[in-house]
Amino acid sequence: MNFFDKINLKPMERRLVIAIALVVFVVFNVWWVWPHFKDWAMQRGKIAEAQAKLLRYQEEVALLPGIEKKLKDIESGDAVLPADQSVHFRRTIEQMAMQNRVFVQSWGNITPTRGGTLGTNQFFEELNLPIQATATEKDLVTFIYKLSSGGSSIRVRDLTLNPGQNMNVAGSMTLVASYQRSPGKSAVASTPKKP
Repeated sequence: MNFFDKINLKPMERRLVIAIALVVFVVFNVWWVWPHFKDWAMQRGKIAEAQAKLLRYQEEVALLPGIEKKLKDIESGDAVLPADQSVHFRRTIEQMAMQNRVFVQSWGNITPTRGGTLGTNQFFEELNLPIQATATEKDLVTFIYKLSSGGSSIRVRDLTLNPGQNMNVAGSMTLVASYQRSPGKSAVASTPKKP
């Protein structure tokens, strides 16, 4: 005995109940189920995006030990004492100039740059040295290149070139050297002042 026999429905009434149930089922699906068919594709897209982001983060985290090692090397590297920085800077420039046949005609005064290039450098202090020099083009380019190559912390900030005598180039430039701060200064510089 089935459900329709228990409620004592005639064949036409049975057909009507089934038709109404079918319409309710279709309306329910159209209203609640069909709008969510595309949700699975969206979720797969979000999962793929999250996995790509996770992979990117894992790659960055894998670089962290190397970055920490470089930071420790910078913080604990061979620092030139503050009293010797000016002498070291000028001596380095003199040696490189002689090696590259750059003739320094005048030396300016070595002056510190307050707070580094961006004003936020807590590990290095910068010294500026303006000079005027003459050399051949090739020797001057080699000199400037060697200033910034290797372990040197010296670079050219300003450079003005003019024609010189005997096919030489005369130039005035400001050289900048970065020297590591002593640990005490670094710690003091990074701690905020209390009002």
